[in-house]
Amino acid sequence: MSKVIAVAFLLVCAALLGGTVLREPVASAAQSIGATIVGPLDAQGDVKVHEQGTASVSGTVGLSPSADTVKIDPSANAVTPVSAPSDTLGQIVGAAAAAGQEGTTPLNEVVDASLLVVNSNDNVDTILFTHNGQLVFALEGPAGNGTSHYVLPFSTPIRFDSVTVSCGNAQCDAGVSVAGRRVG
Repeated sequence: MSKVIAVAFLLVCAALLGGTVLREPVASAAQSIGATIVGPLDAQGDVKVHEQGTASVSGTVGLSPSADTVKIDPSANAVTPVSAPSDTLGQIVGAAAAAGQEGTTPLNEVVDASLLVVNSNDNVDTILFTHNGQLVFALEGPAGNGTSHYVLPFSTPIRFDSVTVSCGNAQCDAGVSVAGRRVG
């Protein structure tokens, strides 16, 4: 019986000690954590957002830069395969020039390229892609501290209608292959 009284006495002492001496550390540990939002709030005190509601999605989704093979049909709420574009291009141009010269090859059409593959010999200084005489895109060849082979996917297609190569100290040439579409 004396053991039970001793345990009860210790419990009462621990409760008194915890409620008096250790009250402050226990109370501060039990406080709730507060968060303050400093962003823009609307009249009701909610965080402002620009878009609200259900988004409507439509269009074509490409699984690779060279082939759009999935179409989202919002009326059927389904994804359906579609055929590849009929105007996917291959090798479209080869350009060459004499040593120290430039050679421009105009295309007979305007091209929107989503993928360019460019191969050149070691004497190419630069390769320029232009549209209506305006520079659209430029690459450095091996003579210009670049490389002789490029594979360039574009998230936004580039539009061009001619390719110009500039040569270093010897005759040079480059070939351009494109995945994209003909514009005109």
